[in-house]
Amino acid sequence: MRSPVWSNPDRLAIVDEEAPMEHTYIVKGMTCQHCASAVTEEISELSGVTAVDVDVASGRVVVTSDVPMDTIAVAAAVAEAGYELVQ
Repeated sequence: MRSPVWSNPDRLAIVDEEAPMEHTYIVKGMTCQHCASAVTEEISELSGVTAVDVDVASGRVVVTSDVPMDTIAVAAAVAEAGYELVQ
């Protein structure tokens, strides 16, 4: 479904509400693939999440979803896995 978005009174942008969204976070404390698996498992349980990509070396976690993500919910999922969301 596409919806109009009024970002400028003279222009109308169309946003595809069904397009997947990517959200990037930094997670502190991951050191191995087991860490990545734990974070992936917890975040994957959040509503709307369709994919989770974790880079242990940088701590970067990219969450793909079909809805906007609630950062507090993501932080809670990361904490449940035993790590800390720093960004």
